[in-house]
Amino acid sequence: MEGQSHITFKIIYLNFIGTAQAAKDESSFRSALLWIYIGIALTAVATILGENHALYRYLSNGTRLTDILTTVFIIQGVICLADKVGNEGQAQRGKKVLNMIVFIYALSFVLQVANDFLNVGKIPPAVLAACGFVELILLLVAYITFLKLLSRAKKMLE
Repeated sequence: MEGQSHITFKIIYLNFIGTAQAAKDESSFRSALLWIYIGIALTAVATILGENHALYRYLSNGTRLTDILTTVFIIQGVICLADKVGNEGQAQRGKKVLNMIVFIYALSFVLQVANDFLNVGKIPPAVLAACGFVELILLLVAYITFLKLLSRAKKMLE
């Protein structure tokens, strides 16, 4: 668990630095930065309280929601920048990626919340494992797609 927290901190830090620099050019990135701050606060409180605290589940789901909102605002920022520099192809790609990622994140969020709040004893473990695996694959696809969009955006601005 400690290694995972260290990796999570590094990802949050890198996300924060990149978004803070981009926020100088586009308001959507400033909105993303706000959600990063909120996510950091929720993560800190959840870590301090620990997994056994009654509020941990709510804070964890809140952190997932801030991750979704951060991603949405970053993609919107990429779309706006593409429009500003006249790159219609990148703007259209950004809109498609935004729709796909919002769908995947919404589905993942619903699956996770349902898993957290349903009586797990009534659902066979194999079904839960299969749902978890599908969720993991969907999130991996969304993450890779997001990174590809960011890479193309960076090249667009060079």
